[in-house]
Amino acid sequence: MKIILCPKENGNTRKICDAIATEDDCELVRITGNEILDLSDYESVIVGSGVYGGFPHKNLLMFIRNLKEEHAPKKVRVLLTWLGRGKSDMEAFKRIEKEFLLKGVSVSTNYKKVLGHSFGVFHIGKPNDKDIKSCIEWANEP
Repeated sequence: MKIILCPKENGNTRKICDAIATEDDCELVRITGNEILDLSDYESVIVGSGVYGGFPHKNLLMFIRNLKEEHAPKKVRVLLTWLGRGKSDMEAFKRIEKEFLLKGVSVSTNYKKVLGHSFGVFHIGKPNDKDIKSCIEWANEP
């Protein structure tokens, strides 16, 4: 059983998460940070977020911080959409990893990053069909 957690109802990350959920027929949950979810029985947990100056979405961080250890999954995988600037993707990944490690959750270092469309002028047409296909393939890796 697979679940995908995404902090937004629209945008680059949500577009990819929707495609993965549809392709894999898995659950997609929008997180606001206050949910009480039991993820302990899921075989695969993917968390998605945009990158905002090296930080993941605030709702994702709040969700992880509020996650009870008995409800935590054994392992998660991370999907990031970003503008491709510097090492902001790695900074966001490290922040997510740190919060999960505090809960005793292992985080796959094989995170997926995809360029996203922003401000109407950066990376127009991203994420495109090729990007989405690549993300679906990544989501299905063991």
